[in-house]
Amino acid sequence: MLAAAKADGADIIWRVGYRSYENQAELAATPPTHYGDDAEWYVARPGQSEHQAGLAVDVASKAGYGTRFPETKEFAWLRAHAHEYGFILRYPEGKSALTGLNYEPWHYRYVGAAAAAFGPNATLTVEEYLGGR
Repeated sequence: MLAAAKADGADIIWRVGYRSYENQAELAATPPTHYGDDAEWYVARPGQSEHQAGLAVDVASKAGYGTRFPETKEFAWLRAHAHEYGFILRYPEGKSALTGLNYEPWHYRYVGAAAAAFGPNATLTVEEYLGGR
């Protein structure tokens, strides 16, 4: 996927993949200060992070990361093509009531090609997909 993105001029940076329970516990105990009082809506509790299962990746771009990532061509490329490689935007905008976490434009989850086949720019969450909503 990264090679295909790069061939299209999108230089996606894979920042975080697997994270151990211990690392997740440290992150939850001392979340980045830029989250402020909303940290619990961005940082999963230990044992609840998809990073611990090896299913998630946090991505970025040299042009922007975090909340600025949607302004980049890398984000646009992922929204158009991630599903072709079995990845979905895990925490889409406006779905925190279903997912338990706020919009994270940098967080992609591998669900497999069949489950991701609902297409580019989809906003269906894992919860909605599994629940048939």
